Amino acid sequence: MPPTKRRRTSSSKGSGSFVSRDERDVRAFAPWSKTIEENCRFYETSVANGLSDVEITKRREKFGPNELTKAKGKSLLKLVLEQFDDALVK
Repeated sequence: MPPTKRRRTSSSKGSGSFVSRDERDVRAFAPWSKTIEENCRFYETSVANGLSDVEITKRREKFGPNELTKAKGKSLLKLVLEQFDDALVK
């Protein structure tokens, strides 16, 4: 699929507060398939101004930090033992 043409406008303005949405709306939105303007409207922000400090604090309290949880790694012993569990080694 060819990339969609996107353009920026200077008329976008951020809103004062975040309005909670139904979980289905957020999952059905598909931001990767929308224009910059549509994403800014949906997430109530703007490319030029971003979010205010107050809005950042509100969203962090509501949704938590923007971090991924680290996956638990395998121990060195488990990695070595898995090598001997291979069908070719048996």
